[in-house]
Amino acid sequence: LVTLSPGDFVADICCSLSTVSLDDEISYEALSYVWGVPGITRHIFIDGLAARVTDNLETALRYLRYVSQPRVLWIDAIWINQRDIPRTQYSVMHMGGVYKLASRVIAWLGEEDVYSSLAYDVFDALPTDDEMH
Repeated sequence: LVTLSPGDFVADICCSLSTVSLDDEISYEALSYVWGVPGITRHIFIDGLAARVTDNLETALRYLRYVSQPRVLWIDAIWINQRDIPRTQYSVMHMGGVYKLASRVIAWLGEEDVYSSLAYDVFDALPTDDEMH
């Protein structure tokens, strides 16, 4: 899990990692997001060391962090080593459990742009009856 340190919007993104079991009773939020272009990266600090993450992940963390308290997140791109195919396949098999046990799943599609209001129009047009979903 990633514990995102508090800070204001422009401060460096700092976080720490912890290893937990899906059997542990721990509260965390799962972040689902559009990875973006792999070659466009920014630095964040993980356990005091600089790490490169996609531009979109860095932006998501900037918007999601709290000003005065830490936030515990599961982030797929930090958990899954894309260069280790067998490990990636193993990790993907467990993602359902990770999302299921999360206290909340956050979907980050990116920063607002001129077309964002169209997405809200679509959501407004969807049926609200739980039986339909």
